[in-house]
Amino acid sequence: MIPPTFSIRTLRRILHKRTGIATWRVKLFSDLRRDLGLTDWQLEQVLADIALVTGLTFPADTAQHLTDVFDLLIHVILRLPEAYDAEAYYGPLPARLAEKLPPTNYAPTLIAFGAVHLN
Repeated sequence: MIPPTFSIRTLRRILHKRTGIATWRVKLFSDLRRDLGLTDWQLEQVLADIALVTGLTFPADTAQHLTDVFDLLIHVILRLPEAYDAEAYYGPLPARLAEKLPPTNYAPTLIAFGAVHLN
């Protein structure tokens, strides 16, 4: 499953659809309550729409803790990888790269490099 992308453009569309706020009013550091006039109930509705787009779930009190657009974006974007396993989120390795890797699951570290170079 390919995870959805989430950006300020997505949030602007959701806010416009849900609350009628003009997309140009939604700036990165706009305060959700003071600048955009949202209530906790409206934020809960916006979170419900975000959940539909991303598949994320939010605790009941999330809306109370969000302050501005940046806070909301970071909250969603940081949680997206949690919702998907690494293969689905980052995609499989390209065949050209995978064929050059050793057959064992070897991840070199500084210790391994140090031991190889010191001997």
